[in-house]
Amino acid sequence: MRVRQPFTALPLGVLALAVAALVATVALAGCGSGEERVDTGDGASPTTEATTVPEPGGRDPVYDADQIVFQAQTGGGFVPMQAAATELPEVTVYGDGRVLVTEARDDRPFDVSPRLLLANASDEALRSLLSDAERSGLFADDVDFGQPMATDLPTTTVTLHTTGPAVHASAYALGFTQAPGGGITDAQAERRAALRELIDAARALGEDGEPWTPDRVRATLFDPAGSQREGTIPTAPWPGPPFDSFPASMPEGAVARCLVIEGEAASTVWAAASERDSSWWTDPADRAVERQIVVVPVLPGTEGCPTA
Repeated sequence: MRVRQPFTALPLGVLALAVAALVATVALAGCGSGEERVDTGDGASPTTEATTVPEPGGRDPVYDADQIVFQAQTGGGFVPMQAAATELPEVTVYGDGRVLVTEARDDRPFDVSPRLLLANASDEALRSLLSDAERSGLFADDVDFGQPMATDLPTTTVTLHTTGPAVHASAYALGFTQAPGGGITDAQAERRAALRELIDAARALGEDGEPWTPDRVRATLFDPAGSQREGTIPTAPWPGPPFDSFPASMPEGAVARCLVIEGEAASTVWAAASERDSSWWTDPADRAVERQIVVVPVLPGTEGCPTA
């Protein structure tokens, strides 16, 4: 079993806003710089081949297999810390045509990570998506999506990375509806609708996919002093590394600790976590000791415990 232990500081006032703040100020310890990849048998293991995506009338761009060419993520707003810890991109498209989308589940508890589905888009579908995104005009620096008159809602950020530097489009409270004159002009509303349509088109490439098993997961353990389990919420024996293997939180006042689990151990932890309706676990050696640990897949090409 290979476990990488980043050292994470998580300020209390920031944690409720975003998962990036939950796992801020990370230093890696002890396991070397290489990334071990374990074939989980589901066909999802990353490859190292490049993919050529033809464009009519122009040079054929070549993307690395793990290059994230399109991604949409929604996060922030006023949410519980545990909910922020579960945030994942709703759709991620790679240069080789792999598409990962979050599985829709209306009854998913706020502290349980969504599962991910994996599909493979054809060259034609990938070319069409990226071409539409590039021609949309939504990624220019001066595009204004407006600011709805609402507070504490999340922001959606779409990243497009083709042959040039990555570009971004961000819209606060995307999908929020309001009466006319509520802070959004007609032109801004059209841009917001176009951005949502682009995200939906990307999601459509992966919604018929199969469940994906990650070979890396991020486990966020919350301080028991600030995380109390209600009596009706079930627990289960923790299948991962011992509780004391999570890095000690610092500075004083941090309320959560982050650990990246890799290889076969990651598959085992994810298999258990993805089937549960709770993020509460007990120490296998002492069932009286319980902790709240949110387990989230780590996508290929992304950091497990990102720095601030």
